[in-house]
Amino acid sequence: SGYDLDLARRVRAAVDTPVSFVGGAGNVEHMQALIDAVGVVGAAAGSMFVFRGQFKAVLISYARPGRLS
Repeated sequence: SGYDLDLARRVRAAVDTPVSFVGGAGNVEHMQALIDAVGVVGAAAGSMFVFRGQFKAVLISYARPGRLS
């Protein structure tokens, strides 16, 4: 469902240090929306890289050679 952008905006406004957020990213577009809307320096994600495939099973996989640019 994406990051809590309202919370991210409030935290960002309350501090004078660079801010990164984790929790809520379901896809890359969620990460980009956080960066664009709030101006944070980083957007982290975990589960979106783990729960993948037809069964959304816990199977950590790596990109095949040639898929990375």
